[in-house]
Parts: sequence; C-alpha cells; structure tokens
Amino acid sequence: MADEYLLVIRDENLVIVGSGMAVDAHLRRMRDVSGGVGGDAALTADHIGRVIAAVPDNLRMVQHARGRWVTMSEAGREALRSAGAVPSADGPFVCTTEATGQTWQTRTLVNADATRLDAAVLDIALSNVLKQVDRTAEVIRPKATALLHAVQATEAGDVIGRLARLRQAVTEAPSGQRSTSWDNLDSLGEGLQSALVKLRRHIQQMIDQIDPETSLSDRIQQVNALVEDDRLADCLRLLTVVEGTALLWHSLALRNATTVGELEESTTAAGAALEDCTTADRELWTDACDRVDAAGHVDPLDRLRVRNIETFRRSVSEVHTVLEEFGAQRNLRRVQWSAPEDHSLGDTAHAVGDKLTGVLNEGLTQGRRGIRDVAGRARRALRGGPEDPGSHTVSSSDDDEVEDLRLPGAELTPRSELALQLLQIQMMEYDRAHDPAAEVKADKESQILNATDATIGQYRETEPAIVGEVLTRVQDVYTAPAILRASKIAELAPLAAADLHKRSEAIVVLAELMTFEPWSEGLSWARGNRETALQIASESLTSLHSGDLDTMTREFDAIRSSLRRRSINWGQLAVGALFGGVFGLAVAGAGQIRSSTNVAAIQAVKVDLIAKMVAADAEDSDEVQRRVVEAMQERINTVVNQQGALVNRINDLKSQRDSEARRNVDLEQQIAMLNDRLDRSRTTVTVLEVVRDRAPIGAGDE
Repeated sequence: MADEYLLVIRDENLVIVGSGMAVDAHLRRMRDVSGGVGGDAALTADHIGRVIAAVPDNLRMVQHARGRWVTMSEAGREALRSAGAVPSADGPFVCTTEATGQTWQTRTLVNADATRLDAAVLDIALSNVLKQVDRTAEVIRPKATALLHAVQATEAGDVIGRLARLRQAVTEAPSGQRSTSWDNLDSLGEGLQSALVKLRRHIQQMIDQIDPETSLSDRIQQVNALVEDDRLADCLRLLTVVEGTALLWHSLALRNATTVGELEESTTAAGAALEDCTTADRELWTDACDRVDAAGHVDPLDRLRVRNIETFRRSVSEVHTVLEEFGAQRNLRRVQWSAPEDHSLGDTAHAVGDKLTGVLNEGLTQGRRGIRDVAGRARRALRGGPEDPGSHTVSSSDDDEVEDLRLPGAELTPRSELALQLLQIQMMEYDRAHDPAAEVKADKESQILNATDATIGQYRETEPAIVGEVLTRVQDVYTAPAILRASKIAELAPLAAADLHKRSEAIVVLAELMTFEPWSEGLSWARGNRETALQIASESLTSLHSGDLDTMTREFDAIRSSLRRRSINWGQLAVGALFGGVFGLAVAGAGQIRSSTNVAAIQAVKVDLIAKMVAADAEDSDEVQRRVVEAMQERINTVVNQQGALVNRINDLKSQRDSEARRNVDLEQQIAMLNDRLDRSRTTVTVLEVVRDRAPIGAGDE
C-alpha cells in the first residue's frame, strides 16, 4: 500500500509531515547524501496542525502525523536534488512511496492555503532559530546594558526584558487570532534593526584587527585582545539575543495576522528578516573563522622568536570555541580548524639549519667580511628581522649589530666553525652522560639530538667552503640511527680541532667554548662537568699554549665576578646565545630568545677574552687594548642613546594610556615590552662598562 506524506520546501527550509515510518525513511535517504542535511528538529503538535490545516482536504494524512524540520545548505540542496532525495523546486509536494520506489507529485494549492503554508514553515524555522536564545540571554544578562552602551546601540533598550515579554506573548497567542495585547507589544520591535547593524559593525571591527600577514608577536596581541574579558564571546552572545528578540517579534506578528493580506505582509517581512540575519551571520562567522585560522599559523622558528607559544595556542583554541558556539546556533559548522602547530624542538632545529645554511653560504661567498657578518645576519634571519637593520631607532629590533666588536684577525673561519660545533656537542654529551640527575638526562638528550641534526643538516645540504675527512664523516653521520648521532659527532670533535693549526684560530674557539651556555630553562651544567668538558675540549686544540686554558679561565672568572657585583648572572645572560657558531639558538628551547637578545654584551665578553690572550703575546698590546676600549665606549654611547629614545617612547605611551577612559590592553603590552627592552639595554651597558674598565688605565687615551 502506498504511504503518502507531505514535503514543503522554502529556500533552505524543508518540512516533512506524515507517518513516523515515512518521515524517518525520508530522513534516512537524505542523510545518505553526504553534506545534504544541516540541522533538523521535531515539529510541535501546534506546528504540525498548522501545516496540515493549510493543505487540501483530499490529501490522505495519517491520524497521528509526525513532522521534522530540516535545514539545507545551498550545496547540500543541490546534492539532494541530484540524488533525487528532494524535489527540484520550492513548494508543497505530496510524496508517495510505493513498493517500486518513490515518486513526486505536485499539489496545486489556492492562494490562501499557500500563504498559510509559507507562514507555518517560516514560523517553524523561526522557532528553531530561537531555541537557544533564552539560555544565551541568561548568560549575557549582567553585561547586556553595558555592552549596548559600549557599541552605542542603546535604542535596543532593555533587550532582555523585551525578549521575555515577547516569548510569553508567543506562547500564549493562538495562530490567526489577534492578541489583546498586540497593540502594546507591537512597539517592542522598534530600534532592534538599528541596534543589530551597530552591533555587527562593532564585532566586524574586532575581527578586522586580526591580520594574518603581521608578525606572530602582533598576532598574539590581536588574538589575546579578542579573548580578554570574553570580549568576542560576549558581543556574539548579545548579537544572538538582539537577533532573537527581533525574530521573535516577527514570529508574534505572524501569529497575530488575521487576514490574508496581513499574513502575506508579515510573512514577507519575517522571511526577509530571517534571511538578512542568516546571511549577515554567515558572512561574519566565515570571515572570523578564516582570519583566526590563518593567524594561528606558527612557523617552527617562532619557537625561538616568542616565549608564549603555548599561551597563544590556548587563546586561538578559545576563539575557536567561541565561534563554534555562535555557529552551532545557526547550523554553521567548521569542518576542521587549523590549530597552531605544536612544532617539536626537532622541527625547530631543522628549520634553523635550513635558514642558517643559506645565510652561511652567502657569507662564505663574500670572503673574509662575509664570514664576519654571518653571525649577525643569521641572528636577524632567525628573528625574522630585516637584512639591513637600518638606523638605530626604537622601532628596530631589540639588538644592534655587534660585528664592530670583532677583533681583526680573530673571527671564526669555516674550519674553526666546524670544530667549534663538534666540540660544543662533545661538551654537551659529556655533561649528559655524567649528570647524576637521571630525571634531566632525557631533556638534555633531546637538545643534543636537535643540535646534532642541525649541525649535520648544515653541512649535508649545502656546498661547504671546506673539504676533508672530518666533513665527509660528519655528513655520513646522517645515516646513523638518531640515538647514535650525537656520540658519533662527539667522536669527530678531536679530529676537527686538530685541523686548527694556528693558535689564533684555537683561541677564538676556546673563547666560544668558555662562554658556552647551551641548556634551556630548567637545565644546567651538572657540578664540575663544564670544567671537565672544557678541559677535554681544550686538549684537542693542539695549537694552544700549555697555559692558555688557565689564563682564559682566570680572565673569565674575573669578568663573572665583576658582573655578579653588578647583580648580573652570566648563566642567565648567555644561555642560547648565537655566537657559539650557528647552533646556540638551535639548542635553546622556546623562551630562550629573551636571553639571546643580549648578544652585544655576550660578544663583548668574548672579545675581551680574546684580546687579553692576544695582548699577552703581542708587541702592540696597548694598541689591542685601545681598540677594545674604543669599541666598548662607542657601543655604550650607541646603546645609551637608544635608551633615551626608549624612555621617551614609554613616556608617550603612558601619557596616551592615562588619557583614555577605558583600559587599553594593547598600550599596556607595548609599555611592558619596551620596559623589558630598556632593562635588557641597561644590562648590556653594564656588561660593556665592565669590559671597558678591565683595560689598563690609559689604554683608551689618545
């Protein structure tokens, strides 16, 4: 026997009324079409009665009909049409299911019936859109008035109160009979449309502040601004309530229409209002999702550039949750979010190797000056800064160029660079193997493997400026199991060190090793391990004089002692510094870049150590010391001038902040960042002064 049931299609809305078996079977067929069905909900007895009342009497309806309301996206509707799961046009249809299959029959209705049917379907759609509004209203109630004032949408008045009065009136009003209170309730719709426009504009302005093309630091501030004090969430909730109140007013207008003309007018107005809200919300939501998705991209090198990657990940996830909550009430769903990538230190190390490889090669092709520039240029590449730092202004990077602090003839050569990197890994591996604290061995091993892979990658993937057995064996370590690579690299360190036949080369490497602080926060050299590892490394530097290690150790201890008296801890200052070759940054974990921004101070200490060793044997020792004093004083003057610019900028921002009525989080973050830079700048000056003052009196005199 044929089973007959009714389908009504109006835009993206579809209503099915018939026997429970027929309704369920049709829904199953629709769901079999991927992406064809959005949201769906059961119809109330009132809605079923209104639909059935609008169809001709000769439609065979079961006595106890059931009904479902379904939403379809534009693409989903086309898919359903192609699959034969829904008719190809809008309108009311009688669907007959036979044993041989399913056929569609169009039922012609008189105008009055068609109008009532449209009104019934529209009221069903409005009812389902409004399902979550009351709960959202309770959440936003304490903040609603203040938010409306903030967006200058006070014409909405007591929107929570309006919503409650309209909800009660809709519940009590029978369809097609004018409520005695309608004349009083009619005015409750005034001002809502204007408030919606202002509220959407305010939310769009918040979303527009997310610029995926800016730096990660800027994006962190932008995303944090959205989640601070639930700003975005509260505005979207208020938008939901104001929209709900406006649509509820239209629903009440449908129920209070008593003539065909009034019903047509109310249906047209309600349909337009619902479509406007749906379209505007979809555009707003899609733009927000796309911007946040793009802004959430994290590059492996970003672990080195910012400290709060994990906080950023949580903030982005929080924005995702807010947008999903808003979208769920409108049947808007994001198939997949592109959450900020959780790059491992290994990913970062490989990225560092790739970036530094290009910089190193370019430096090598430019000869002696190119080698001198490699470290500074590599640092800027990792930080994402410009190749040419430009003038020394407060808007430049936190650090200035430090190449001027290099002593002529005391630079790392490609051969000494390779030896240095292998000796550094050897020192780290010694510390890990002889650390009595078992709980830190795994963390140290992870950093050593990252450093090892970065070193191997640097020499495997480029055309090195040196050749020889050691380099070939370094490149071959790539094929060894990861767990064995560090030990194999460490075994090659003495061979690479023995290739340094000039004492000047060995002294530069020794100064790098003397100041080497590889471990990230939470890790440190085990007691005595640094000294022993340094002793082993120096024995491989066969061109050193017998007392060189002791001499440089005394000088370095004197510097550290002077810094401690000035309340500066060398270990905190130097961790993760770049100038130990190219992998000081590669082994430093997220959060260590802050220390490496003191590279000018760190390099000054290395220059001082090298100068002391050179001056001891040089006939022109006074000239060497004079160069150091002049370089330090010039650097001090430059940094002090920058401090003045920083102080002026901080004071300007504070004045701007204090003049604003509301708290400006962006300004406070800028002030905090500049204060941090100022503190580090002062630390740099202190270190430079310590180095300058270690020169013999008169060394800097003309």
